[in-house]
Amino acid sequence: MSGSEKIRSIALATAILASPVAFLAALLLAVASAWHSRLFAIALLAFLATPAFLGIGRFSRSEKPFSRTVALLPILGAMAALASWFLSPTGSSPDHAAFRTLTIDESGKAMERDYNRWSAANLVAEVDQLALGNALVPLIDPFIDRDKSQRIKSLFGDVYREMRANSPAHIEVGSDLGSVYRDIAGWKFQNGHGYVYVPKSASAGEAVPVFLFLHGSLGNFKGYLRVLQSLAEKRGMAIVAPSFGVGKWDWDDGLKTIKKWIAYCEQEPALDGDRIVLAGLSNGGRGVTTAWAHQPGRFRGIVCFSPILKPEGVAASRTKAGAIPFEPVLVIHGDADLRIPETFIRDAVQLLKDSGFPCDYQPFPGEDHFLFFSERDAVIERVDHWIEENAVLENKGSDQIGVSSAVREACRTSSAREKAVHFISILGN
Repeated sequence: MSGSEKIRSIALATAILASPVAFLAALLLAVASAWHSRLFAIALLAFLATPAFLGIGRFSRSEKPFSRTVALLPILGAMAALASWFLSPTGSSPDHAAFRTLTIDESGKAMERDYNRWSAANLVAEVDQLALGNALVPLIDPFIDRDKSQRIKSLFGDVYREMRANSPAHIEVGSDLGSVYRDIAGWKFQNGHGYVYVPKSASAGEAVPVFLFLHGSLGNFKGYLRVLQSLAEKRGMAIVAPSFGVGKWDWDDGLKTIKKWIAYCEQEPALDGDRIVLAGLSNGGRGVTTAWAHQPGRFRGIVCFSPILKPEGVAASRTKAGAIPFEPVLVIHGDADLRIPETFIRDAVQLLKDSGFPCDYQPFPGEDHFLFFSERDAVIERVDHWIEENAVLENKGSDQIGVSSAVREACRTSSAREKAVHFISILGN
């Protein structure tokens, strides 16, 4: 076998091994809605086709057509890749924009974001990454068949189309889904990224309350922020949404991440760190109950959407905390959710009620795990009503502010926590 034949054989073998990637690129091209996603798929297909044509040429009587194609394909791929990069989001946002992306350090202070614009997770639009995953999920998820997959695609598509039309800032900040892929692969990801939305209705110079939202499994989708934006405008409250890889919030670093974002809320002049509502969706419920158990009395209220709950730790921590007031709780869930059965939710809610928490449970008949998107207007209306009904965001009197500050300091160390609990018990008596 000559040297050129060996090269062609290696190229053909490479093309065969790369065929699964080529399949994904072709599928992306079929489902993509953004031009930079389509161009990335074209670039990938062109690069992957090069060794295929080089290898096939060894079986052809005339090598000239294949030689020309092999020469043109990398050029086409490079041009498509450059065009994709040019059209892709820059990953930045102005410091005082209503919606922005930022990264914080361990103390909660803002730092420079490590954003790789050449990453596939940034060259492909977030909505198209979701569409690609949604096309594949029926093959691996027993709870999602082809019909449900199409419904989810439609729900996400509606939110992201609104985003493109009305909120270009959401698009320009890029995506954090790259950290999800790194987390799945077991690699280190940048922990400290998040999104912040401060409503346009907020008064200049006035610190606004915070809705601290923990995302569910498979990442911090910007679609969450788009849905919650209407609540922020109605209530004049900021949305702070930390990212934590694939969303394993009950891991040790999960609690650490939540604490540093609380520290960010306390330090940021535009935010009122004493008025934080802690919220979570799906697996974010694990983070909510974990942080809640470790910091009893720290939050003005708790909101959970289609959540995985671990209420036992919360109940036990409140027993030890003595006179710290019981926060109001709202749980929203679809009674047709197969991933998290309603019986699990009802049991968790009952345990919280038995422990003394004023816990409102709002079931949505016939809705599944994606009711946050399928019933978004009704969900936001219910949360808005709950906030009003329980006076969650009202400024408290001086005594209550003192209690809140004591609780906040108590959460920093276990010894300080014991002193603050004692102090609050005295006030309660």
